[in-house]
Amino acid sequence: MPQLISISESAVPLVRPSCVDLVRARVNKVLVIRSLLSMAQAVATQRIHVTMLGLENQTAVVALDDGRQTVELLPEALADRRTILSRFHDAIVLAKVLRSERPGIVHVNALSDLLVTFGVVHLTNLRASRPAIIAMSHCPETWTVPWRAWLAAKAMRLFADGVVSLATTHTDRLVNLGIARERIVTIPNPYDMELMRSRETMCRQSPSPGAPPRIAYVAGICRRKAQDVLIRAASLIVREYPDVHFDLVGGVLPGESAYSSRLHEITAELKLGDRVHFVGAVNHQKVMALLANSAVVAFPSRGEMMPRGVIEAMSLGKPVVASAVDGIRDLIQNGTSGILVRPDSVGELAQALCALLGNSATARSIGMAGQRRVMEVCSPYRVGKSYRDFCESIVNGMTLWSID
Repeated sequence: MPQLISISESAVPLVRPSCVDLVRARVNKVLVIRSLLSMAQAVATQRIHVTMLGLENQTAVVALDDGRQTVELLPEALADRRTILSRFHDAIVLAKVLRSERPGIVHVNALSDLLVTFGVVHLTNLRASRPAIIAMSHCPETWTVPWRAWLAAKAMRLFADGVVSLATTHTDRLVNLGIARERIVTIPNPYDMELMRSRETMCRQSPSPGAPPRIAYVAGICRRKAQDVLIRAASLIVREYPDVHFDLVGGVLPGESAYSSRLHEITAELKLGDRVHFVGAVNHQKVMALLANSAVVAFPSRGEMMPRGVIEAMSLGKPVVASAVDGIRDLIQNGTSGILVRPDSVGELAQALCALLGNSATARSIGMAGQRRVMEVCSPYRVGKSYRDFCESIVNGMTLWSID
C-alpha cells in the first residue's frame, strides 16, 4: 500500500464549462518522477494532489497539519541505473501509472528520464487530453560543459512543455540556449516544513557561552564543493582565532576518492589535523544539530543550483559566508542576509569568516536577516503557488491550441 501524507483539500471533480475551469481541473493532479519530498509538499499546499514515482533518498514521511489531501508515494520502483533494459522497465511502470492516475502534469526531475517520459505520455494519451510535461534539472555539471548544455537544452525544447529553473542565472543560461523565456519559471527550493517545526528546538542547541567557535560546511565531498578552499582558509583563520574548529559534514561522492585523499593531505600539510574534522555522512537530525552548534556556516562551492545546505543554515538564523555563484546569489543579499565571496578566493573567504567570528552582533544581525530572507523566498506556499500558476499557464496554452 502507498504511504500517505496529509496536506490540503481534496481535488475537486473535473468539469469543463470553460477553458479556465478546464485549466484548474487539469492541474489538480501532478505526477512527479524522482522528486525530493519538500518540493512535493510545497506543490500540495495549493490543493494539488501529488503522486510520486521513484522517490529518491527518502526514508521517512513527514505528517503535515492540514489533513484533507495527500501526497501519495507509489510502491512501483524505477531503475536506479540507466541501461537499455531499465528504460523499458521504467516505460512499462510509467505507462501503468499514467493509465491509473491520469495526472494533468507530469513533472520530470532528472533529464535522463525525459525522453522515456515523452514517449510514454504520447503513446498512452490522446493528444487533446495528454498531460503537460514539466522538466527540471538539479545538476550544475550538466550546464558547465558546452556540448552537454546544448544537448540538455535541446531535450527540454523537444520533449518538455515547460521548464522549472532553480536559479536566475540558470534561467538566463536556458534562454541563451534557445528555450523561450515564457516556457521557463524560476522557483527556488522550498525550506523543509518539518525543519520549521523543530527550529526552536534546534536554536536552543546554539553554542554555549565560552565554547570554542565552530565553522560548519555541509556538502558532499567533491571538487565542485571546494572543501579545499575552506581548509586553506582555515590555515589563515586559526592565526587570529587559534581555538576555532571546522566541521566538514558530508560523505565522499562517487568518483571523488582522489579529491578526498588530497583534502586529508592538505589538512596534514597545514598542520590542521586537530582543527579540521571530517564528519562524514550523517543523518539529517545530526546535520541540523551540527549547524545549530556552529557560530558561522561556510559554503565556498564552485557551482550550485539552489543548495539546501545554505537554505537550512539560513533558516536556523546562522550567518552564512558563501560563493557568489548561481542560486546562492538569489538567496543571499551581500552584506545583509549573508556574505558573498568570489569562488576559489581563499583570502576573501578567510577575511569574511574572521569578520563574523570577531563581531557577534554583526553575525547575529546577518543571521536573523538571512532567516527572514529564507522565510520569504523559500516559503513552501510561495513556491507552490508559483509552480501552480506556471502549470496553469502552460496547460492553458495547450488547451487553447487543441481547441483551435
